[in-house]
Amino acid sequence: MTKILSASRFILLITLVFIISHGCSKSFITDDELNSVKKSAQSYKSENWETRKEAISKICSFNTPEAETLLIEALNDSHSSVKIEALKCVSIKKPANAKRLIKEIAEFETDSNIRMYAIRSLATYRDPTDAPVFAKGLANDDWLLREESIKGMLQITDLFIQKISVPYIIQALKDTRINVRLAAIENLNFKDERIYKELAAIINNEDNYNKINLLNITLKSIHGYLLDQKTRARLIEFLAHPNREIRIISLSVLKKDKELQQY
Repeated sequence: MTKILSASRFILLITLVFIISHGCSKSFITDDELNSVKKSAQSYKSENWETRKEAISKICSFNTPEAETLLIEALNDSHSSVKIEALKCVSIKKPANAKRLIKEIAEFETDSNIRMYAIRSLATYRDPTDAPVFAKGLANDDWLLREESIKGMLQITDLFIQKISVPYIIQALKDTRINVRLAAIENLNFKDERIYKELAAIINNEDNYNKINLLNITLKSIHGYLLDQKTRARLIEFLAHPNREIRIISLSVLKKDKELQQY
């Protein structure tokens, strides 16, 4: 009897856990909300692009199969503003059924603005198989696409992808646009000696002495590396830098470097 009771309690516990972890995670849809979804779907049939955009904006608040279907349909809309609105929404919801289409837009769309939002949306999936799309984007003449592409590539945490992405990261660290370089440094999430050399080069470049934002994030990214002699001497110089934050970060990096020297 005790065994039966224990088993019953176990089944009840599992059931409760399932309900809490699955059932409660879904938003409860009221009749009013369901009607709103239907109204948005009806509005989306309009020939006016502003009306369609507004419909997609409203539909983004709901988690129903009908809302997702409409959202995916909007990714093929004839007007760029409507497509961008849909891409913004899928960045939040990340519906699995939309990913294939988002990937196609991110790779082949001729409108740079739409493609930028598609790359940004694709990045939220953090899928290792999307790395070639980001690599392709890094070769584009539009720096906005390169910026979003390096962000997307660095959101992938797969170890193999990280390893083969190093040349692309270095490419971004040497980009002609500081926005791309900043995006690469700010989103770095793993260490590699080849990347270290590029970060050290930025720190040792005299032209960057007064570029506080660039120095700031580069110093934070180099924290935890064993410094080479030249870079160590440079950071000692930064202890007298006119910017207080640069002085503080430099000191922190030097302290960590001293710890690493003991191993």
